[in-house]
Amino acid sequence: VLRPWPNRWIFLRPTPQTFHCALCCFVLQISVKMSDGGGAKKEEVVPATAEGPFEWKVPEGWGDAGREAAKAKFPGEEISNDYLPPSDEEVELIKKLVDGVKDVPAAKTELDDITLLRFLRGFTLNQWAKLPREEALEKTVEVLKHALKFYAHVGASTILSREIPRSYEYHKYWVNGVVGTDTFGRQIYLVHPPGSRLIKQFKGTQDLLLNHVVDMERLKATKRAEEKKRGIMLYKHVLILDGGETSMTMERLMFMKNALDYEGVSIDSDFYPEMLYRAWIINAPLALRALWKMAAPFLNPITRAKFQVVGNVPLDKMAADGLTLDNLPLYLGGNAPNPPGFHYRETIKAGVTFERSWKVKKGQKIFWDMEMKSSYYVDIKAFVGETEIGAARIDEEKGDMFTGSHVADADTEFRVTMHNDGRWHSRTVSYDVRVTDN
Repeated sequence: VLRPWPNRWIFLRPTPQTFHCALCCFVLQISVKMSDGGGAKKEEVVPATAEGPFEWKVPEGWGDAGREAAKAKFPGEEISNDYLPPSDEEVELIKKLVDGVKDVPAAKTELDDITLLRFLRGFTLNQWAKLPREEALEKTVEVLKHALKFYAHVGASTILSREIPRSYEYHKYWVNGVVGTDTFGRQIYLVHPPGSRLIKQFKGTQDLLLNHVVDMERLKATKRAEEKKRGIMLYKHVLILDGGETSMTMERLMFMKNALDYEGVSIDSDFYPEMLYRAWIINAPLALRALWKMAAPFLNPITRAKFQVVGNVPLDKMAADGLTLDNLPLYLGGNAPNPPGFHYRETIKAGVTFERSWKVKKGQKIFWDMEMKSSYYVDIKAFVGETEIGAARIDEEKGDMFTGSHVADADTEFRVTMHNDGRWHSRTVSYDVRVTDN
């Protein structure tokens, strides 16, 4: 495997050796995902409109005085830099970034204070910290211009208020989303490798890119809400990549890399930089763990410290890092809701009926989604109390699923039965049931 240019991997023939290298490449690609940034690309400046250039005002609480005030909230503790507003020096550097992009029309609608800070800290003061400061700023401006072009292309500032095509299918077949916050207030973002159905339905489509941008913008908005609640900066998050539910095949690894590129650069590393605080890669295959040990010594120590690559789910170590059971999803043994798209799997033997129930309070909404994960079919019934509210035969060959919702009018129990009427074959069902406040 060769990497002669940033964000460009060249794979030789698909031997077992190149597959193992691909696993390593995936970890290295994740090491810049939402983290340290990618590379610069020259962009032409489009003149500003008659309304004038983008103007930026220093937010209240930024500068050296604001940093000291933030530190005072944690007496005697060592504070991570992502908790702290920019110093006076950083504010002056941000002003120079603004000067470099103020004539780009998209700056007026797509730029915000935290985005400017992330680009400064991710590129100018991190990736290009060893360059002369003015050169590092120039390179950062070029990346920011390219990012603004992308934001305008997808309408990032309004995307959360728009209806995006195939959003339901995207979140059903690619498990990813916020499951809670760690004990320090950072969002916990959990993701699985994409499933084969998502790859089949979304490969090469604009819908995939748009839905991913929705995820990134929603993550930013969730962080802002948590900041207001806690009164501190929280623009970074913790990533959990779980390889235990969906295997990390070559096809899936390459799909993740290629699908989230725009004009030759990574969307996450170039357009959403400096967002990652820590990454836990859990249930990682042996080959990936071994190659990580080989590759880690060659990484930047700051980047290397962000990653934990393990073959299981070390709950004690994760708790020490702020990921307690109250902040981890149910399927990992925690108490928080499962991430969007997560489905349990149940293999039902021939002639057997599987049953499961959930407690529901008055006014809560029940949502269910069920489909076959093996050949043949299964008959399903749904009950609220003793009243049947739905029934369906889910069929793998026909693609029939069972999806619905119900609002409880009293404290009750939601119950599902799944019957395999076959004589010889076990049948596997994928199901998701969520009970939420309406």
